[in-house]
Amino acid sequence: MSNSRQIYRRRSWIFTTVFLMLCALIVWGGNKADMPDAILWILGLAATGMLIAQFWALYCYIQGQDEFIAALQWKAIMTAATFTMSLATLWGFFEMFMLMPQISMFFLNPLFWLCYGLYGTFLMRREGLKL
Repeated sequence: MSNSRQIYRRRSWIFTTVFLMLCALIVWGGNKADMPDAILWILGLAATGMLIAQFWALYCYIQGQDEFIAALQWKAIMTAATFTMSLATLWGFFEMFMLMPQISMFFLNPLFWLCYGLYGTFLMRREGLKL
């Protein structure tokens, strides 16, 4: 396993774990603990910071790869972003005009990472590369 991949996995694990812990704290604090709004805002900003850090870790990982693998990764990112934004737009129209239930925009984050992971894995395996 390449050094940049090991660093990415470590960073990704840390940022994702902190992000999920902050999300759990926000849900608990908002529902059970009756935390002040200011604290919930700060926790929300911290969780968003972890998301930004996750993208930074991904960027650093891609920068450490050769041009071919970097191109595959950027293709996976663009495909995932396109799918996520298209689905969000479609659902937004459904919500406005067809009285569909509202879904929190929070779910766009895991949808993006799911699409990126699946399509990135597909691209890498199609090219015969190990993950």
